[in-house]
Amino acid sequence: MTADERNRRLKYGSDVPRWWIPDFNRPPEPPTPQQQDRTGSSPASGAGDGDDYRVFKRRRRELLQRERTRKLNRDIRLVQKLVAVLIVVVAFLMAGLVGLAIGAVMGLLLLSWRLEL
Repeated sequence: MTADERNRRLKYGSDVPRWWIPDFNRPPEPPTPQQQDRTGSSPASGAGDGDDYRVFKRRRRELLQRERTRKLNRDIRLVQKLVAVLIVVVAFLMAGLVGLAIGAVMGLLLLSWRLEL
C-alpha cells in the first residue's frame, strides 16, 4: 500500500486498521492535582486550550525522540558497515583469499544483524 492510499483511507475513514490511528489504544493521561484545581475554578474553554497545548508538547517530544532514535539507528548501521569492512580487510591480510572469503561471510552476517533502538 502506498502512502497516498493510506492517507486517503485515513482521510475518508474506509478500511483503516485501528493500529494506524495514533493514540487509539492509549488511555487518557490522568490530570495532575494542579490541573484539577485549575479546571474546577476556570471556564471549560480554558481547560481545552491547556489540554491542546499538553498534547502538542507530548507529540513534539515523541517526534524528537523518534528523530533521535532514527539518527542513532543510522549511526549504528554505519558502524556495522565499517566493522564489516575492517573484518574483511584484516582477514584478507592474515589468510589471503581464504581469509577474504571468511571475512566476507562474517561481514555479511554482521550486516544482516539489525540493531534497532
